[in-house]
Amino acid sequence: MLALPSMLLMLVSGVMFPLESLPGVVRGIARVFPLYWQGLGLRVVFLPGSVLAAELGHSRPLGRAAAVLGAWAVGGMVLAPWLLRRVRGR
Repeated sequence: MLALPSMLLMLVSGVMFPLESLPGVVRGIARVFPLYWQGLGLRVVFLPGSVLAAELGHSRPLGRAAAVLGAWAVGGMVLAPWLLRRVRGR
């Protein structure tokens, strides 16, 4: 049930295809989800600096990636108790 949305998210997040080949609207949507930022962080850690030209904006905003992933984590911690209470009530 979740496989199709997960695969679509991987397609638009730059995990399977370079983001430069995707339209600008799709790039904007990809930046909303944490998978894009996780991929960015992994590319910063594991790929050499010579690959910097392939990144969007030719920079590696590692601080911004950490902030976005932190915001998603905090949002998940805030939302989890409400969701668990709702599921338990059924």
